[in-house]
Amino acid sequence: MKLFIRLLLIFVLNTFISSAQHNRENVYNTIGWYGYFGDHKIAEKWSIHTEYQFRRTEFITHWQ
Repeated sequence: MKLFIRLLLIFVLNTFISSAQHNRENVYNTIGWYGYFGDHKIAEKWSIHTEYQFRRTEFITHWQ
């Protein structure tokens, strides 16, 4: 019976906590985040890892 009361209490508290999150403001960002990741072999046991990230905002017209 104690387990049932604990589970009921968790369920009720979770309901109150999740209902408090409905007051969010929706913001629709137009962000572009592009990335290139590559491994380039230069010898049998050696390779070079490259990485580039390109982040823009406002439909990729401004730097982020």
